[in-house]
Parts: sequence; C-alpha cells; structure tokens
Amino acid sequence: MSNLLYWVIPVAAVVIIGMLVALRERRPQAPDSSVSDFSRQMSALSKRAVTRNPNDGERKQAV
Repeated sequence: MSNLLYWVIPVAAVVIIGMLVALRERRPQAPDSSVSDFSRQMSALSKRAVTRNPNDGERKQAV
C-alpha cells in the first residue's frame, strides 16, 4: 500500500499543477463576447422553434 502512495502523490501533484498552469495561461474573454455568443445561440434556437410540422394540429384517429 505504501508503494502505491509513491505513485499516487506525484501523479496527483502533476495533475493539480497542470490544471493550475492551464487555468492561468488561458486567454481572457471579454464579457461582451459571451453575451454575443448567447444572443447568437438564442436566435438560432428561436428560428428552430418557429418551424412547425404542418400535421401538428391534426389528431390521428384509431380505425
């Protein structure tokens, strides 16, 4: 069990350090870019919701 700790602790340390470096080095985003992305996605969803199946209003009756 103690031999396993010799592998687990260094791997955990490397993962944590890697995550910290990745978070620190990522490119900053402007607040308005996320707003424009959100607006673009919402307009795409609204266009999708407007298209309707012509048979939606009809009910199928059992024979």
